[in-house]
Amino acid sequence: MRRTIPTEVCERIIDYVGGEHAYIDVYVALHDVTLMYETIHACSLTCKAWLHRSRRHLFRFLGVSCQQEGPRNLNSLHALLVKEAYLQPLVHALLVSSTADRASSMHAAAIRTPRLLPGVRVLRFSRGALYVPRGVELAMRQFASVVDLYLNEVSLYTVHDLRRTLCALRHLKGFMLQSPAWHTSSAAVAPPSYPRAPPSLRLSRLNVEAYSDWLRDARSVYFIEWLARSGAAGSLCEVLLTDMMVTNPPMMSAVQSVLEACHDSLVWLGLSWSPGTDVDIRPLASAVSTCAKLERVRLRIPHKARCVSDMAHLLSTCESKIWMVSVWFIEHQVHPPVLQPDEIDFAALDSVFQSPRWKALQRFVVHYYGLAAEKSWEDESGLVPVEASAERRRAELRRLLPRTYKLGVLYYS
Repeated sequence: MRRTIPTEVCERIIDYVGGEHAYIDVYVALHDVTLMYETIHACSLTCKAWLHRSRRHLFRFLGVSCQQEGPRNLNSLHALLVKEAYLQPLVHALLVSSTADRASSMHAAAIRTPRLLPGVRVLRFSRGALYVPRGVELAMRQFASVVDLYLNEVSLYTVHDLRRTLCALRHLKGFMLQSPAWHTSSAAVAPPSYPRAPPSLRLSRLNVEAYSDWLRDARSVYFIEWLARSGAAGSLCEVLLTDMMVTNPPMMSAVQSVLEACHDSLVWLGLSWSPGTDVDIRPLASAVSTCAKLERVRLRIPHKARCVSDMAHLLSTCESKIWMVSVWFIEHQVHPPVLQPDEIDFAALDSVFQSPRWKALQRFVVHYYGLAAEKSWEDESGLVPVEASAERRRAELRRLLPRTYKLGVLYYS
């Protein structure tokens, strides 16, 4: 007699695999999600009995292209959702992408799709231009369940398109902006007004990764400042700006405003800055000192004496609840030779953690990366195995930060 696995058992296995990432937010790696959905997709093709249960997981994460042709375009998606209405409440995350030749068509997904997918919690716009006039903003308000917004390599026509997008998603909690760009050349925001955000828009997570050209643009500075002045940043618990290296005073001032706005709620802070004659870290350090609930700090700075000195000053102002500090030293240039550790005053940094206010510290983790990372902590020329090089760096850190090492909190990664 032929033996088969009962369908109920197979459905439980499918539910187990599909539940591995039960909640997909803007921070879940696409690689992990892809592996899960490849497995579920294989189950859906195995037999008809498995199709219905597999679809319940496959359609939790739905991708659509704004191209006019192809099997995954908007028209095909809308036709499928109308025909198979039971799929509509299953969609948990929606990924909208575009191409260079139809860059301005991404806003089309925000017009009709919200009515068909009112239960979407995660919204991603990737690789295209986003145009949000008043009519599109009104349509996007039907995305009433969206709590996480992810904009990846999105080009925006005006700064108000970005502001309207956030205001339309009135229950938004997490916002990640990665490699943004402006669709037109630089234009000043005049006169700079800061409309209030809807009372229900109170972000808890903010993550911005941007290049220097975007950070120096007046529109970018206005947007960061608007987050602080509009009330949207008043409840932030996580502010991760470690991948937007601040090099100009206007953006530094805008970041300071955000920290001042969320000083009563901030728990996790990530910052990055580069030394310059016109960049003063002291006002930012003053804002950090008011964050009484801060527990984790991540800093990403060039491996230069000025930055290490600024970092020591900033950490010396922090409150006593911080239990973890991570520092990423960056060095991208092999020539001229990188700054040697002895040329940097680590004594001030070493003395910071001896203060009683740092009694809660459990981990001080040092990361080092860049084109010159393999040679920067070596005292000899030539190639050195990775393991030997890493051990040399650990020994160098123990020598440069002896008192921190004795506390048992120093780690090298």
